[in-house]
Amino acid sequence: MAYYGEGMYTFALVFFAVCAISNAVGIWACASGRVKMNSFLGIRTRLTRVNQETWRAGNAAAGRVVCIGSLAAAVVALWALSVRDVPGLSPVPEYAAVGILLATLWSGAKLANRAATHVLLRAEAGTTTLS
Repeated sequence: MAYYGEGMYTFALVFFAVCAISNAVGIWACASGRVKMNSFLGIRTRLTRVNQETWRAGNAAAGRVVCIGSLAAAVVALWALSVRDVPGLSPVPEYAAVGILLATLWSGAKLANRAATHVLLRAEAGTTTLS
């Protein structure tokens, strides 16, 4: 914590938590079908952006995992504020919060790609309705 001022450290953790919560809200909106395919929100991979059906299926598949993981990362980041003065523990919660968010987004992208691939394979087979 010596490289940050006290105010900058607090700002960075709160900003990270706000971004993680915003991520959870945005993914939830895409997963629930409230947001159509766009360039800002949602799991945007090559496979999920093929058409609206792959977008919907991919974001629905990844929605729960990404929402829970993003909220967990926000909680850990805010928890880091309360344990910042514990000797030897200082960088651990910050790294854990970032790691949780990155792992969540990676697994969400994998789930979204798997669901989008499933939709594309069904479309090739001639059954285009979502189940």
